[in-house]
Amino acid sequence: MARQSSIVASALAAIAASVALHTPVIAAPTAGDQAPVAADAKRGHSHHDRKGNRMEHAQKGMVIPGYGMISQQQLDTLALTDAQKALVKDARDAQKAAWSAHRTDIQAQRSAQLDALKAGKADPRAQAKAMADRQAQMIQARASITDKWLAVWDALDDTQRQKVSTLLAERAEHKQERKSERMQRGPAS
Repeated sequence: MARQSSIVASALAAIAASVALHTPVIAAPTAGDQAPVAADAKRGHSHHDRKGNRMEHAQKGMVIPGYGMISQQQLDTLALTDAQKALVKDARDAQKAAWSAHRTDIQAQRSAQLDALKAGKADPRAQAKAMADRQAQMIQARASITDKWLAVWDALDDTQRQKVSTLLAERAEHKQERKSERMQRGPAS
């Protein structure tokens, strides 16, 4: 066992040394060296933003049910009225509240589950029912939030809707181009 541990430790040390040798050291840019805004910025996100915190991202844009998000930058181009901004805020607040409630519920459920397991009282039937109940609550909350985003959509005028449609079409075309490029490259080697 000790021999296996030393072999594993040696292998990990060799990997770490290899990574260290082949990883370039890059100095942090100074204020004068800032790169220009990437082409992704016009689509409303950066490369590093794509898989970021979804809740934070949802607080900065608008959900188009069935199509996804448009960024805050894109939303700003719509020149929303005060009434429209209030509807967006209402939908964002409802979404934030639902996520917060869900997170709290999951934490409480995990704590109760751990307590039951420590007490030797595992109950898979109760857990399955609790999971089904949570799913039903999530479906209901999602439907309510979707209704709020649809109210925002309904409040947009024809010009704003056309602009959103154009943004969504551009994004869909970009995704299709990227998919085609990946398909042409073939499987990763």
